[in-house]
Amino acid sequence: MFTAKYSNCISFSLVAILLLLNSCGDNSVAPESKLETGNSKVLVSQTVSSSGGSIVISDVSSKVNGLQISVPNVAYSDSRKFEISTSEITKHGFGKEITLLTPLIHISNGGGYSKDPMTVTIPVKIPAGQFALAFQYDEATQSMEALPLIYEDSTEIRFITRHFSHSSIARSKAAKSGRTIQAETQKSSIFISSIDAATLDNTFDTGYELGSDNFQFVNWGSYIANTGHCGGQSIAMMWYYSTKKKNGSPNLYGVFDNNGVERTPEIWEDDVNAFRFCSVLQVKMYWTNLEIYQDIDKSYDRDLVTYRSIAYAIRETGNPQCLYVSDDTIAHAIIAYKTSNGKISVCDPNYPNTEVREIVFTKRLGDFEPYYSGSNASKLGTAYYNIYQAANSALIDYDVVETLYDQMLGGTIGNDLYPNVRLQVRDINNDYVELKNGLKLPTNSTIEVSATGFQPDFIMWDYTKRKEITLNERDFTLEKGKQKIGVSYSQMINSIPNSGYIGFKWFDIEAVEDNTPVEPEYGPIKLNLKIDGITQAMPTATTEYTLYRVIRANNGLFPVKELYVSPGDVKWGKGTFTLATSSSNAWKDGDELYIASKPGTMVITNWSKEKFVGTFSFEATNSALKTVKVEGDFHFPP
Repeated sequence: MFTAKYSNCISFSLVAILLLLNSCGDNSVAPESKLETGNSKVLVSQTVSSSGGSIVISDVSSKVNGLQISVPNVAYSDSRKFEISTSEITKHGFGKEITLLTPLIHISNGGGYSKDPMTVTIPVKIPAGQFALAFQYDEATQSMEALPLIYEDSTEIRFITRHFSHSSIARSKAAKSGRTIQAETQKSSIFISSIDAATLDNTFDTGYELGSDNFQFVNWGSYIANTGHCGGQSIAMMWYYSTKKKNGSPNLYGVFDNNGVERTPEIWEDDVNAFRFCSVLQVKMYWTNLEIYQDIDKSYDRDLVTYRSIAYAIRETGNPQCLYVSDDTIAHAIIAYKTSNGKISVCDPNYPNTEVREIVFTKRLGDFEPYYSGSNASKLGTAYYNIYQAANSALIDYDVVETLYDQMLGGTIGNDLYPNVRLQVRDINNDYVELKNGLKLPTNSTIEVSATGFQPDFIMWDYTKRKEITLNERDFTLEKGKQKIGVSYSQMINSIPNSGYIGFKWFDIEAVEDNTPVEPEYGPIKLNLKIDGITQAMPTATTEYTLYRVIRANNGLFPVKELYVSPGDVKWGKGTFTLATSSSNAWKDGDELYIASKPGTMVITNWSKEKFVGTFSFEATNSALKTVKVEGDFHFPP
């Protein structure tokens, strides 16, 4: 999910997210598409300070006279030397349908991504009836990708980018795929080509398939991305398709189900590493704070240009493209993988993994029909009427994706962002111990799920039956024998189901006959109480459970006298317990409250459903530093 227009940071964030989705593509073209060029001619070499500025080509003899690069303030933290040169394209293998409108334009500035996008304006003469698009091309790898178009008319094209180092990015992709390439200076080589606009109504298919190339789970969001991680999930799917599957890796669908162990398609919650991968991508990528797509020039036929740019990009690169859809308040990221006669087939992280969905361009009206989805799978029904094409590596540093992918494979993804959740269970000795593999548990057991600062929601799972054992209930029953049980845990945020997903763990345990005594029920007990040796009449005495078991007594008269006794959040049973210095152990006499000032002792000598007997003793002090000795014994049945 992304908030658009009215929140600068998140608004263009979505755009960037989508851009990243495409940015990670391999975008390889056929060998016959290789460009042949003549000698290079330097047109300008200019240093731009960290405060930004513009580089303009002023050479009437150049075919790109008037080309301009606008660098925002503090786009870079240091000064950058920009060099622009051109090479005439003497031959290409793109086919006779393609018209090249510019020479090959080489731009370098030392490499690296800028904080905010730079805008590049290139003058062109687009033939009547043709549609043009800017591409960046790497001679060494013959890789090509479309650049994010923000404006086009018959005399100029305008696009944005955060780097001029496509050659380095392309080499990195090639290295990961095992291809050998020659190193060269980081630069981006850019050209503009056009095609008959009517041709773009034809069908262009990337080969991306639902149920094969998308994740097996939907976009619920998580603890760190509770409004949704559509951008991160779309990025991950496109990146895997372009850099992994195209280089021989298996289909994405299901490969990381249950973290790549035996698949459990009925339980999405145990896909921890892949699910976290999507959420961490959502929050760790650098999303620019511009609103270029929100403030884009709408004086021309924007929707038609968007459709054609998507179709043209798919036709030339063969890779899925990222789409940024918005209702001017909330934005959403999806993947376009096919175009045909005004229809864009999309993969939406919110919907069932094999459900075909489309965005439709209505030629009669010249507009896109609204596309219905939502910021996450629990908030569907939003009409997105602004449809934009995002870009590839032009805006997002896809090397970050590779780093996080390695963390996903290593099982460490998100450890720096998600809270640590502690799982403890009552073992056969009636002690609370860490839940881990190899434990022997009673068939009637109890679990405690805790985290610093909040109490997680949780579900316990039966691996064999692939169903819930208990939902947020501490006590659960197991069938006798060796088995695998699981725990998923989350924090519900804003009352939205699945909004605060944290993680999941499976455990191999053995359930044995429960020989531990059954706990006494909560309710009335007999209490004998003395304060400084003086017997107190306490007709009402009970054991209760709030956060933990407590003995409470009340005299039922005025002034009110009350007693509270509890060793705290420990499992009661036969034995000796410490009464802490806290308000959990207190004596109230009218307005005077005495709180345990020294550790006391509780001794339970009988503990069963039929009999509950013990003693307690502690010292308590009031605000005036007066101390009393509180002692007594309790009995069940009363």
